[in-house]
Amino acid sequence: MTTDYPRMLFHRTKDPVTVHSREEEEALGAEWRRKIWNREEEAREHNSRIFAEIAAVEIAAASEPEPEEEPELPPKPAKRTAQRPHAQPIKQTKKKR
Repeated sequence: MTTDYPRMLFHRTKDPVTVHSREEEEALGAEWRRKIWNREEEAREHNSRIFAEIAAVEIAAASEPEPEEEPELPPKPAKRTAQRPHAQPIKQTKKKR
């Protein structure tokens, strides 16, 4: 039977620590790793996450249907005058004094 503890945990900016149980390891948090931090590895992981996000966005965009172009509406008709079409225009006369 192999035992996982005690083991060393590594932080990006702090000195390594030795933990003696799973509870101690979990209490430290997600920023602690079992492997030594490696800038190249970290960059690869970061790039993988970015590429995965880009791919997800592209897949989502490809699955959406293209928006249909709205048909052009005919021009609005000219406004009608207040007169009815069959009415005769009113003649203007000068008033006599």
